[in-house]
Amino acid sequence: MPKADFGLPRVAPGVWRYGLSVLLVAICTAVTFPLQSFGVRTSLFFPAVLLATWFGGTGPGLLAVLLSILSINFFFTEPFFAFEFSVRDIPTTVAFLFSALVISSWSDARKRAENRLRESESELRKARSELEAKVEERTAKLSRANEELQSEIIERKSAEAKLRSSEGFLAEGQRISHTGSWSWNVSSGKVAWSEEHFRIFGFEPEKTEPSFQLFLETVHPEDRSFIERSLDEAVRERSDFDIEFRIALADGSVKHVHGVGRPVDEESGEVDRYTGTTVDISERKRGEALFAGEKRLLEM
Repeated sequence: MPKADFGLPRVAPGVWRYGLSVLLVAICTAVTFPLQSFGVRTSLFFPAVLLATWFGGTGPGLLAVLLSILSINFFFTEPFFAFEFSVRDIPTTVAFLFSALVISSWSDARKRAENRLRESESELRKARSELEAKVEERTAKLSRANEELQSEIIERKSAEAKLRSSEGFLAEGQRISHTGSWSWNVSSGKVAWSEEHFRIFGFEPEKTEPSFQLFLETVHPEDRSFIERSLDEAVRERSDFDIEFRIALADGSVKHVHGVGRPVDEESGEVDRYTGTTVDISERKRGEALFAGEKRLLEM
């Protein structure tokens, strides 16, 4: 609701400050009359100057000094009720003027210092409030980031557990079926073998560095030239291969294996990598040999 002004004229803040100087000097003048018999004439005007400067500023303070000098001269200096200055009044007037100006200057400086202090405190509170808001915002962001990170860690651990489980199932399936998997980079010659592939070829994964040359050296000498021709033809024609051959292990035993491979990563127009499987079919071959022998015996 708008405040009612009851028809009174509005006065600018500057007028009130100067009006305060007039009021303070008038009060001091009125109070000094009953006290002048005790020799009190000018001392009460110093508080008027101090208060006028404190609440009004430099201008109202100087006005209070001027009004105080006029009041002392008119009311409390002979001849009374007349503006006359004599030589004997000069020292008193100068002393009062100097003291009043010092008091006014001190009061104004003190007031400005307190105002600056309040402004500094206000700015400090504002800066502290902004800092606290930023800290709270940053803390909230860090909390959300931490929650997201924890969630991501949990998801990653779950994925890793599933991957390990899948890898475990795959390794167990390869072990049961005697099937090893492999990859071969044709350009670099680097190969990678699964654990079962190492076992089929009679090597320990922890002690052996797989290579294409090691693979060729393990192939039975009588089948080695056949393997080299088959692989060269597959790479040249960018085709799959499906071959059976023998491998000679370090302990002198021989295994029959079935290798299947297909090319991948053919974006460059050349075969860069093959991937495939190797199956130990030695038991099947022995079974086929026994069956063939029994069949010949029956035919004799």
